[in-house]
Amino acid sequence: MKKLILLCLINSLVLFAGIAFAKQKTPDEALLLLGKSIYNDKNLSINNNQSCKSCHHNKAGFADMANANNPSINVVSVGSITTETGGLNAPTAAYAAYSPSMFWDGELFIGGIFWNGRAHGHKEFNVDCLVPGYDVDPLFSPLAEQAQGPFTNPVEMALPDNAEVVARVAAADYAYLFDLAFGFVDFGDVDLTFDQIAIAIAFFEESDVLNQFSSVYDTGVMTPEQQAGLALFMDENNANDGTGGGAMCVLCHVTDGGPGAAEFTDFSYDNLGIPVNPIIAAKGVDPGLGGFIQSILDAPENYPATLVDQINAGDGADANRGKHKVSTLRNIALTPPYGHNGFFPNLTSIVQFYNSRDPLACSNIVGGIPVTPALLDAGIIPGYNGITGYCWPLPEIETNMNQAELGNLGLTSAEVDSIVAFLEALTDQ
Repeated sequence: MKKLILLCLINSLVLFAGIAFAKQKTPDEALLLLGKSIYNDKNLSINNNQSCKSCHHNKAGFADMANANNPSINVVSVGSITTETGGLNAPTAAYAAYSPSMFWDGELFIGGIFWNGRAHGHKEFNVDCLVPGYDVDPLFSPLAEQAQGPFTNPVEMALPDNAEVVARVAAADYAYLFDLAFGFVDFGDVDLTFDQIAIAIAFFEESDVLNQFSSVYDTGVMTPEQQAGLALFMDENNANDGTGGGAMCVLCHVTDGGPGAAEFTDFSYDNLGIPVNPIIAAKGVDPGLGGFIQSILDAPENYPATLVDQINAGDGADANRGKHKVSTLRNIALTPPYGHNGFFPNLTSIVQFYNSRDPLACSNIVGGIPVTPALLDAGIIPGYNGITGYCWPLPEIETNMNQAELGNLGLTSAEVDSIVAFLEALTDQ
């Protein structure tokens, strides 16, 4: 009994010491700690076994470690209810803070978060959630909007409703941080607290924890092979007819600002012609941005008017069917598998797919053996290092497939290797 009393006393002293220490923090510091605490809290899932970090782990470039550790088999994330899985590969949360709210730029839809952009950034949050020093207006923040999605998603954290999320946060040992971060707390106001939760997570995801810009590309200490890969990456001179030239990667994975600033994405959407992944084929083909746009056109009353205006200004659902978000390439070496459906288990296979998709399509090779993620993982990559007899399966959605900037680049295996080496140079140190 004496041991139990002593243990309780020690726990109480630790808690009070933590609160006293936290009270010395500025609102920004408290908000950052609050966001990190929520991000790491597994109790915010139905079985107390899944947090944001579970699918966006720092050791996997803020993507799913289970996927990264076995990318030819585990291509989607397992939910809190372990018999449930998502239908798309979990993208990295790193550098997502730079994605703007969705808008039509006259040629393309830009911005939003998720593969189909459904965290569009036009949702209004409580203005009372603004905190001193918060440098991004959370009224239109796709990052905060995305943060609210997984809690009640039945194949992710699977909590029954927002009220349950708030109740669990209110009972957490970090609940006192709300008052320090926001200047007030009212856990009885579910809508307000749920917005505060989202803003706290977004504030953490905007921090340099997830946005380090510390790779060897940024520090300027790349190897000669990485430098050669960068040159190919930046070279836009390629007719895409098999005659060779640059890799044209920079057309979508833009490098504006250069080292220390480049985000390696233009936040647009593209259909790369990725094949159906047999591992998740039963889940069906995701229509991407086109599907999201169609849902807005079908029921505009369910969406903010500012978003509806942008959608109405654009080129419609059919023109965007099969298009998925252009990913950042930062930390890409840590985040296999690749593609929205995880078809590619390694960087070499997806770079070679960009290079040889069209001439080595199964429709062009009589008797060709369609590659699978398992074959690609074993190094059997069509056309790479002289491998013959294998081919790229048909795309999930052929409509709107990008045929101008990839598919028949004519790169050699050595050039593919150089590009892969450069991509590995984008890992934060």
